[in-house]
Amino acid sequence: ASFPDPDELRREIRRYKEKLVATDETQTMLVLQSLRKTQRALATEKARLVKQLEAEHGGDIDVLLPHIAGKVGRKAYETGDFEEAVLSCGQSVVFADRIEPLAAIVARLEDEARAALERLEGLRGVSPAAATRPNPLRTASELT
Repeated sequence: ASFPDPDELRREIRRYKEKLVATDETQTMLVLQSLRKTQRALATEKARLVKQLEAEHGGDIDVLLPHIAGKVGRKAYETGDFEEAVLSCGQSVVFADRIEPLAAIVARLEDEARAALERLEGLRGVSPAAATRPNPLRTASELT
């Protein structure tokens, strides 16, 4: 399947992002340990099945492959049926609390880094205005 309609694709991407934002620390699991290819994944029906198959069949790739092949994940992304795939995600997914553009995320990180540097300068007894060395952080617009 494919997305002939760009709006449909945007809706499915949005749904996936919403799923990630709604994920808490109990909704991920480790899979593929039997293959020594451990990955953290969303605790979907398919991920639970893979975990069960690993327990029953060990690292038998012939048993696992029909459930972990790339085409399975691709189909889940295309159809929006995220329960039908092993979808990797790191443990830091629990810190995602909203959906926002990348530029806003970078700007927030820059602001937080500047504030942290100012606090450090304050601990050294140097006021931010009096600091003579150039700020090592540049804004995204200054880098382009």
